[in-house]
Amino acid sequence: MKLNELDINDPRRLLMLGDDAEHALIALAENVTVGFGIYKITEKGAEMEYLSKQCLGMIGFTIEQYCEEGNDLIKRIPEEDMNRINIQVRSAVANEYPFDSIFRFRKPDDSIIWVRIKSIPVNHNEEGLYVATIEDITVIMEQYDTLNELKNITEKFKLQKQRYRMLSESVDAVMFQYEIEEDVLIMDYNIDDNHDRKIINEFVKNLDKRYVIHRKFINPCLDKIKEASNKYINDEVECVTDMTGSGYGWKRVKYCSVMKKDGSILGITGRVYNIDEEVRRFTEYDEMVFDKLTGAYEKNCGLSLMDEYVNKKNNVYVVDFDIKDFKAVNNQYGRNTGDRILREYIQNIIGMINDDELVIRYKGDEFFIVLLRDEEKEVAELIDDIRKNNIVKIGSDIIGLECEYGYAKSESTNMMEVMTKARGNRLDKAEKA
Repeated sequence: MKLNELDINDPRRLLMLGDDAEHALIALAENVTVGFGIYKITEKGAEMEYLSKQCLGMIGFTIEQYCEEGNDLIKRIPEEDMNRINIQVRSAVANEYPFDSIFRFRKPDDSIIWVRIKSIPVNHNEEGLYVATIEDITVIMEQYDTLNELKNITEKFKLQKQRYRMLSESVDAVMFQYEIEEDVLIMDYNIDDNHDRKIINEFVKNLDKRYVIHRKFINPCLDKIKEASNKYINDEVECVTDMTGSGYGWKRVKYCSVMKKDGSILGITGRVYNIDEEVRRFTEYDEMVFDKLTGAYEKNCGLSLMDEYVNKKNNVYVVDFDIKDFKAVNNQYGRNTGDRILREYIQNIIGMINDDELVIRYKGDEFFIVLLRDEEKEVAELIDDIRKNNIVKIGSDIIGLECEYGYAKSESTNMMEVMTKARGNRLDKAEKA
């Protein structure tokens, strides 16, 4: 191949001119936007041997500054870019391959430029010696970033379009749109009732302030979202939620990943259905009926499960606990805030026990916990942990709840016997206190 057949940016052109840097600079004078460098790859990394005047001007250094800072120039490349370059360099050096890399460089005035470096190994007595052309491509990259931004805006319309299509096909339904990169959740609805619309708006504002998803279902739901964020999924999940603030109920969420043109996942859209009535018609869900306010098992359902545990399982402990003077909390903060305090406290307890253990709302502010533990000290430690975590934060107010606890181990198949014993132990402790 002849010299004039090579592009002016091609580093092989420099090799054909010999190792003399002056000759290389003369060859590059035809294109002042391209600089020339020689660097050596060692075990410690790259060491700059030489940079042309064009390259020094490009990165904003004088010859004096270059001589003074020397190889500290490489430290001006952002760490994430340097890590990527090191991977390319190690592979190239091991095989004596040329390589082409684009990275950012921080100039002395702290401005950032984009640099492209084309490198090929030099056939020289020293190993790891590379010659390279270095080009400022900041303008090109900025144009590319602008195009990417427009592309992202265009692709986001996919999410909206999908949501609006689902909206137009639905009656009395709630839609959601989750944007992965921004970690933003947008809710939408096709509901005539202004009261319900207001409730849903309030729900979006308070997502981080209360347990929207029942603690028993949080992890399975998060796993589904994570899966749909990484690959295309069109599926559904059933869970217990309180989306409107009116109480826990069964919902079916149909969700679908929305893909970009490059195959990556842009976001997730979905539709939420109320399936309370449907659930109650199916026997397999009979043991999954929850108290609307607290999310604990509803009394009849919970006692049925407790009876089954007492009759069929080993090491069953029943804890009876009662929240003291909760009426005073309602009087001080109002019934709505009192409901929220009770809900969050019970959801905290549900989050502290195992998945196969139960919290049952027996009546008013009295609850039973059914535990499966090998040793009694585990039960005592859990009650101590619950007692220490008795605080609920509502806005700037911190409310501490005081509870009475008593527990008993099931020694027979008589459920009422162990419940009575647990309640008796609670009352005895309360009298002694």
